[in-house]
Amino acid sequence: MSQRLAVCMFDNETVRGGAEEHLLCLLQGLDRARFRPLLAAPPALLELLGRDLPPDVTRLPIELHSHRQLGRMWSLARFLRREPVDVLHSHGFRLSL
Repeated sequence: MSQRLAVCMFDNETVRGGAEEHLLCLLQGLDRARFRPLLAAPPALLELLGRDLPPDVTRLPIELHSHRQLGRMWSLARFLRREPVDVLHSHGFRLSL
């Protein structure tokens, strides 16, 4: 593989629960020779993950609760294009919608 795949984890929780621990394990365990990790999550969650979050993870502080938050949706879309992201892995049913 000549180029690393950019994999963006997307979570919208503001607490550090089981899904967030799973997300953290994925971000810590990705093979950096093959993947470039990114995380889109609320600022509160980014703070809670703190030092456990690998320093090479590109972060987008974002909180998205409704499809009506067009400004935030555009921010996410710009981030996905700017990086550019190959895989968007959402954590949670509402985010997947």
